[in-house]
Amino acid sequence: MIKAIIGKIIGTRNDRWIKQYKKQVLTINALEPTYEKMSDDELQNAFEELKKRVRSTEKDLQEKTLLEVLPESFAIT
Repeated sequence: MIKAIIGKIIGTRNDRWIKQYKKQVLTINALEPTYEKMSDDELQNAFEELKKRVRSTEKDLQEKTLLEVLPESFAIT
């Protein structure tokens, strides 16, 4: 019973995951109009720029940079 009450207040683990991923999906969808207008070559160049951005960061910051470019990467592809 207590578990059910707590689940209703803070949500289940799946509810929290969905909430987290929903934010990412909204960010990706917001980028869609920008990339939708681009040609294949422009998209390829944009993706190459993202890869350069990740590679140019120091090793200890690469994970953070990857998380930053994730929405753009999904929007491009």
